[in-house]
Formats: sequence, C-alpha cells, structure tokens
Amino acid sequence: MVLDLLSNIAFSTTSFLWLGFISSIPVFALVLIAWLANKIISKPRKKYSWLARCFALSYIIILCIVAFAYFAPLISAGQQAAAIGSEPGDVAQDFLTETLPEWAFYIVRAFAIAFALALLIMPLALVGEFANEAIGKKFRPHKALCAYAATLLATFAAVAVIMLFPGIPAGIIYLVYFA
Repeated sequence: MVLDLLSNIAFSTTSFLWLGFISSIPVFALVLIAWLANKIISKPRKKYSWLARCFALSYIIILCIVAFAYFAPLISAGQQAAAIGSEPGDVAQDFLTETLPEWAFYIVRAFAIAFALALLIMPLALVGEFANEAIGKKFRPHKALCAYAATLLATFAAVAVIMLFPGIPAGIIYLVYFA
C-alpha cells in the first residue's frame, strides 16, 4: 500500500517534469521569436512599457497559432472538396452574400479569441520575466540560457495549473473551435 503510494508519487513527479520539459521546447522557440521581435519594436523612438510590448507580442503569436489552428482545417477541407469535384451551379454558394460574411465573422472571431488567450497568458509572461530577472542577477548565465530557464519555469507553472484544473485545455479547445 505504501509502495503503491510512493510509486504513484514518483511516476506523477516524473510525468510532471517530462511534460514540462517537452512543452517548454516549442514555447522556447516562440519566446525566441518574440525576443527578436521585441528588439525590433524597442528600437524606434517611441518607448512602450514592457507590459504593452509583451501583450502585443503575445497577441500576435497567439493570433498566428489560433489562425493556423482554426483556418488550416477549413482550407484543407476546401482543397479536398475541390479535388472531389465542384458543386452544381444551383447549389453553389453566393460568394458576396454567404461566404464573405462567414469568413469575415471567422476572422473577427479569431482576433477576439487571440485577445482572450493573450490575457490568459500574461500571468505566465510575468512569471517568466520574474524568473529571467532573478536568474540573470543571481547566476549571470548567457541570455539564451537564462531565457530558456525562465521559459522552463513558466511552463512548469502552466503545467501545474493545467494539472490542478484539467478542464482548462478542453475549455480552450472549445473556445477556439465552438464558442
């Protein structure tokens, strides 16, 4: 009985660490893209606050992810329908009255969903920035290593929140595809 409890704790901890590590790799790639974009944004004479730049970059990255996740199946379905054959003329949709407003609604919806998800990501960005500052001051590693450590800690925080509230991924999927 005690060994089962200890093995469950050991496997849960190992699973948590592995999931956090694997999840941090694509997140770090996005952080590097945002880091380069932040250097470009901060160069002009207008100085924006860190919070505004972070939100804007998070919004743009999440908008790209949401647009890909939402529009890729629609575009591939349209390509498959074109390969099968075309619709008869009496059944074909009128582009200006049916298709264009529907796609405009989808685009506005993608912008709104990206805004909501960017707001949800901001606490994790603050955790990552705090970890980046703390690690940078205490250990003085290379900037990329410091950024990866901060990303890893923020990803661990995200995985911990998802493990505590397992309905979050389902809610985000519902928000992106069905809300």
